[in-house]
Amino acid sequence: TIVVVGDANQTIRDWYALLFHELVHVVQYSILGLDLFIDRYLHAFAVVGSEYEQNEFEREAYTLQSRFQSAPAVSFSVKAEVLRRNRAGF
Repeated sequence: TIVVVGDANQTIRDWYALLFHELVHVVQYSILGLDLFIDRYLHAFAVVGSEYEQNEFEREAYTLQSRFQSAPAVSFSVKAEVLRRNRAGF
């Protein structure tokens, strides 16, 4: 389940980008499993404090979101990207 708070000024493109970002987290979770995902996600927050954008899970989601936004018609595998990054020390 993905829960978001809407903004009347958001366009449909904004909503697609937000949904894509959140679905990257779903892929991260599906690869790592619930316990490991929560442990590593919360640990990342503990390390970076209030610097939300420095959380490794958020950086990955924003990077892939940006890729999606720059060329929405060009498909790519989020799962493959997350797995590749995970092997690189994610």
